[in-house]
Amino acid sequence: MGKRVGVLMGGWGEEREISLKTGEAVVAALESRGHQVTRIFAGPGLDRALRAAELDVAFVALHGRMGEDGRVQGLLELLELPYTGSGVLASALAMNKPFAKRLFRLHNLATPHGYTVAREDAWRALALHGDLGFPCVVKPACGGSSVGLAVVREPEALAFAVAQASRFGGEALVERYVAGREVTVGIVGGRCWAAARWPRRARALTSTPSTRAGPRTSARPGCLRRAWPTWRPWRWRPTARWAAAGRRGWT
Repeated sequence: MGKRVGVLMGGWGEEREISLKTGEAVVAALESRGHQVTRIFAGPGLDRALRAAELDVAFVALHGRMGEDGRVQGLLELLELPYTGSGVLASALAMNKPFAKRLFRLHNLATPHGYTVAREDAWRALALHGDLGFPCVVKPACGGSSVGLAVVREPEALAFAVAQASRFGGEALVERYVAGREVTVGIVGGRCWAAARWPRRARALTSTPSTRAGPRTSARPGCLRRAWPTWRPWRWRPTARWAAAGRRGWT
């Protein structure tokens, strides 16, 4: 007899649609393994829905605000309901990119130079930019799935990009542009398991924490590979960042 698993999906923020897709994929995987699955659509009254479902464990398939920033995790802790992913503090720290970057530096982990700009200071972003240079990457300070992200190539576009990004949470993070290939690494219990590589033509990226959903090509043969030996540096860097933020479980 499988466990009674509640898959939390949907949510309150701009990443709701991505979360629903994630949740349905998780439901299909769990049901194929014999678990009793209940879809829990996160929103007002979530605490009552969780109590009524009489679950053994909650699978958090939420993205972005409320779902990944420690708040839902705090609710689950109060309900004494086991759940997947990291705990309250680690979730909050990892979701807040500026704080996560500070933790990385404390652990001697490389992260692009950057600065934060509050929504009300968007008009003077260019004055704050200093010698960071262009192109640069502008994104919400708290959020994921590339919502509000922009690559700014000209000084004249910086203020607008900051204003757009700061709509999500009130603060924008501006970082130096880093051209390269993006690799998403799965970590379970502190161990790297597999890496999904984005196509080479993908846009520029930065190495701040991301809650972005996996690459659309992840289902294609050959896209998912062991994290080693193909990318040996990735064996310790993702794990080190995962540990620096106090993460546990899987991510």
